[in-house]
Amino acid sequence: MLPDGVSLGRLQGPLAALATISPRFTGAVRIDGSGGTGFVLVQGGNPYAAVYQATGENLVLNGDEAYRYLLDRPSLDYELIAYTSEETGAARAVSEEIGCLMSGDGAGPAASAGSLSAGCLEHIARQPGVIAVSVFHEGFALQSLGSADFEQVAAVAEDLLRAGTRIT
Repeated sequence: MLPDGVSLGRLQGPLAALATISPRFTGAVRIDGSGGTGFVLVQGGNPYAAVYQATGENLVLNGDEAYRYLLDRPSLDYELIAYTSEETGAARAVSEEIGCLMSGDGAGPAASAGSLSAGCLEHIARQPGVIAVSVFHEGFALQSLGSADFEQVAAVAEDLLRAGTRIT
């Protein structure tokens, strides 16, 4: 159905948190928990399709309705799946076929956040025991604060993330 993409890891929390974690994310947010399953497709931080089916209930939501429902949940178990431009095109075609495209421009919390602010990094760096903070993707440190070899740390952290996703 949807392209496989590359797993960036599993998260637990509100869907709105994706805006601060990865504001320009492109790919799928696969939701799979005890409450139900579904996905939100995002391109450049803008959600454009969503589906959600509640477990044990006759509740199936598509498009804007599914996205609003997922945004209202206080916590979800989800996996971030990065897509290439070809995979994004294939995912959009599948979304059109099953009728889960969102109307409008898809603006929402994931679309409204800019890049991660230095203030946010400073807030994390002030936590007890934290000596450095880095936002990374595909082995490259995108934003960093503190004293560390960020390129090396990013590569090791992504290796650990990939190994961890194979365990779960």
